[in-house]
Amino acid sequence: MDDIFGRIVAGIFAVFVLIFLPLTVVSLKNENTAQACIQNEIVRFIDDARATGSISKDAYEDLCYQIDMLQPLCEIKIIHSESYEVTENGFTDVYYYEYHTDEVLDAMYADANGRYRMKQGDFIEISVHNTTPTLATRLYRVINMAYSNDTTIFCTYSGYVGNDAY
Repeated sequence: MDDIFGRIVAGIFAVFVLIFLPLTVVSLKNENTAQACIQNEIVRFIDDARATGSISKDAYEDLCYQIDMLQPLCEIKIIHSESYEVTENGFTDVYYYEYHTDEVLDAMYADANGRYRMKQGDFIEISVHNTTPTLATRLYRVINMAYSNDTTIFCTYSGYVGNDAY
């Protein structure tokens, strides 16, 4: 009887070591690759927006498509900080008013040319994070038998509009 129990335990351990652990390692590498690719996509998107001073509908939809191909169910947040100057008593102060994703997209899709325009000196920021646990996160939970953070892919990039020449 002890021999059968030992074989069952050894069989379960072998399945765990030979299948489950390599699957976890491969899924972690895939997650890291997806994060690097998403970072490259948002850098390209923001650099294009900074150089042209606008966000086009086609560029935004391409960004969404590329991110969705790499990691489905990600949240994309855009923050555009519009600068304006106030002069009082000979002193000029620069202030920023923030437009968030919904406002940016509403203005972009309402525009006849499908563009959201910004001016030089404005600040644009984008962040992307997953909203559901990845395969690597789920497998990690099984191994550790503990809860882990669902947000394992988080990328952000920002810059000033029209600031390449300075």
